[in-house]
Amino acid sequence: MKDQVQNLNVANTIACYIPQGVGVKEIDLATRTSGTIQAGNRKLLGKSYPVYVLQVHDGLIF
Repeated sequence: MKDQVQNLNVANTIACYIPQGVGVKEIDLATRTSGTIQAGNRKLLGKSYPVYVLQVHDGLIF
């Protein structure tokens, strides 16, 4: 299945992106494998907030 990418960040051999649906996905460019980092919306105080932007700083994803 192809995902429409809303936001993309690449650091070294890792690419993280937000698909059109919910969640955050990761692709390891060195091993050509992919996985899901976050499956759904982030919740704060019981309210659901979708992830719109990714930022990599010092090897951490925000």
